[in-house]
Amino acid sequence: MSTDPPPDHLATRARPVPVDGLDQRQRQAASAAGVVPLLGALCGGSFVGFGESMYILFSGPQTGDYSGIAYALLLYGFLGLVLGLLGSAAAVAVAALTGRPPDPSRSWTGSFLLAAGVLSLWVLGEGLSHDRFGGGALPPLWWAGLLAGFGAFSVVFWLFVRNALAKTFFGFLLEPPGTLRLWVSVLAVWVLIALAMKLWNEDAAELSPRPVAPGLEDRSNILLVVAEGLRADALGAYGAPGDPTPVFDRLTREGILYESAITQASRPRPAVASLLTSSVPCYHRCQLPSDRLPEDVTTLAEALAEHGYTTGGVVTSLDLTASFNMQQGFDTWQFLRPQWPVRGTEASVRLVGYGQLRKVLGMLSSRGQRPERYYRPGREVAAAGTRWLQRHGAGRWFLMLHFMDPHEPWFQRPLTGRAFARDDRREPSPEDISEAKQLYSGEVRYWDRQLGALVDWLEQRGLLDTTTLVVTGTRGTSLGEHGRWWDEGGMSDGLVRVPLLVRPADADPSRRRRVTDLVRLMDVAPTLTEVAGASVPPTWQGISLLREYELRDADDRVAWIEGPGSPGGTVALRDRDWLYTRSPARSERASTEGLYFHRTDPEEASNLVGEETAQWALDARRNQLERLRGRYCAEPELPQVEFDQQECEALRRLGYLKATGNCSPP
Repeated sequence: MSTDPPPDHLATRARPVPVDGLDQRQRQAASAAGVVPLLGALCGGSFVGFGESMYILFSGPQTGDYSGIAYALLLYGFLGLVLGLLGSAAAVAVAALTGRPPDPSRSWTGSFLLAAGVLSLWVLGEGLSHDRFGGGALPPLWWAGLLAGFGAFSVVFWLFVRNALAKTFFGFLLEPPGTLRLWVSVLAVWVLIALAMKLWNEDAAELSPRPVAPGLEDRSNILLVVAEGLRADALGAYGAPGDPTPVFDRLTREGILYESAITQASRPRPAVASLLTSSVPCYHRCQLPSDRLPEDVTTLAEALAEHGYTTGGVVTSLDLTASFNMQQGFDTWQFLRPQWPVRGTEASVRLVGYGQLRKVLGMLSSRGQRPERYYRPGREVAAAGTRWLQRHGAGRWFLMLHFMDPHEPWFQRPLTGRAFARDDRREPSPEDISEAKQLYSGEVRYWDRQLGALVDWLEQRGLLDTTTLVVTGTRGTSLGEHGRWWDEGGMSDGLVRVPLLVRPADADPSRRRRVTDLVRLMDVAPTLTEVAGASVPPTWQGISLLREYELRDADDRVAWIEGPGSPGGTVALRDRDWLYTRSPARSERASTEGLYFHRTDPEEASNLVGEETAQWALDARRNQLERLRGRYCAEPELPQVEFDQQECEALRRLGYLKATGNCSPP
């Protein structure tokens, strides 16, 4: 019997050979087996990033910024490569154990689906949670639907793409040069498109100064100062100890202070939309995180511009950019972009993956926390406002400045790198509460100093006495009431009660007073149109604060408030004595109503729903809620105007085919 060893090729087939025992050819095969899954995962991750960025570009906020696609290809392509390491390791193991690499088309397709599946479920889960459920957990049925949808996609993708890679010219994707050339080419195309669109969108010159329009010589300029997250009780004029806001307090001695001003929404964009359109969120429909301000509403800027005012706005909140049409009616609208990591843009910062990258880089940063990573500090907002006034201050103007300083994160002033933000912890621990409140108070003091610099600038140039100044907030912030923080305070006073000051241009001493009547943020726009002598649009729902309060009917003395998750979220009615809330049921046992008597229970500790002695008040507010829902949330019936045949023909020639009154299309 022969004792010679079997030929090498028979020995290889007889048993698996450890990687260390592979010859050079087999090592190359194992190496190639590990590369193919990385190529598939790169494409899978980039596919998800491209899809999310296109959704943001066209279906969500309309940024007009194509740079987000390039960011998505880079970021999600990298994440795909990280996930592809799993497929690569599996392919190398198979090659080592069997002596031959797995089928490349199967390996590429499987790795693509692995990266695309993990990333798409993550992106869709985070996005739907934010856009549809106010940041809450996605219901199990939604997860089941996502999994079923991706499962169906995977089956179809596997059948068609695997065969295409194995049998058609698409097989070039199985080689590193082929995939990389395609990926780099796509990236280069979108980089060039982004640069071209940026040049296309940039304004060559700002609006030219306008002369004072006839009839406006005796009217005042209007400056609207809005602060995000500013609680009324954080200001000295509202009782805060320690003289934290000397500038605001001085202005209250020269104007009208409203002690009980209530916002119409507990989220920033719907609150600002209500301020500018004098309507509640269910009417202007800018409610959910992805909603834009509709074109068919009339803004304060539009009403004043039609009357001859030059209008401008300066904001530094991502919620208030032109992508959401918040600039509607303004001649100029400047968004002071934060210094986002890796030179992020408005389009890229909305990516789910970029949000996580931002958090990681923030934790790794050795420079500590800085406001510029989140918003531009008040000093820069005030400076942008003064630059605008230097350009347009000779005319009649309306300028809105939106400050973000009282909004979290709260930074220690002067800046030391210390900050308190929900990115670090969902809510403060008991030992952190004192520090959080101290930092918040410091932010309010800082904002007041920037307000002072702005007022001093106006005074030095003789503009203060020709300007009606309004200072208010879009909403407050929760500082532990009912165990809630940030913007999760239900409908407590800390969140929905905002400061409101109107300083007339002449600062007439006889008009200085404190008003205890409950007023609404949506009453500001009618007030300013009356100051300007402009007509009030018929769709506005607020009432001028300059009119006698006693002339209001009972429904106009009640504030309508909408909470997170609207439409269908919490709605509240607030008057001087009562707060009534109605929320969607979370379970069969969950209470969907709340009734609180603020005169004796300002902390809203005792829910009177179910109390027999308060049943009359509950029934009255239930009826009032339904009555106001029909009044506020329905489309208004505008008066019909009758035209003769000749007038109808003239309207049609001008393009008014949706003619009002009795005109109908030909």
